[in-house]
Amino acid sequence: MKRVLVPIDGSARALDRLRSVVREGPASIERIEVVNVQPLFDRYASRWIPKASRAAWRAERAREALAPALAVLAGTAIPWRVHTFAGRADSLILAAARRFDADEIAGGLPRRPIARFAVPAGLGIAALVWLAAD
Repeated sequence: MKRVLVPIDGSARALDRLRSVVREGPASIERIEVVNVQPLFDRYASRWIPKASRAAWRAERAREALAPALAVLAGTAIPWRVHTFAGRADSLILAAARRFDADEIAGGLPRRPIARFAVPAGLGIAALVWLAAD
């Protein structure tokens, strides 16, 4: 029997991962840990928005993201718990998996963007070197 951590962000893909875990059934799943991670505000915004307002905003977003997941979990016999965190999703999901002794993270960790800029289609390497030299 395994413990599975399922990151939920409210997307259809995350709900599909949760449904696939639930389909495995209580014979192979000991517990499902559902994790939702909300973003932090940047320092500038944090100076002007009260802490209670930021916490209420995160709680509302978490409630909206977790509502479909709770509907899926309501019909299962597998024990489950829901956790919400605030911060960087990748590091918090990994820390939660360690803390809850999860054997598996359903769907893995969110990917970081490879590049922060886009190269227009049809622009070759020579053109990029020419633009960089300018």
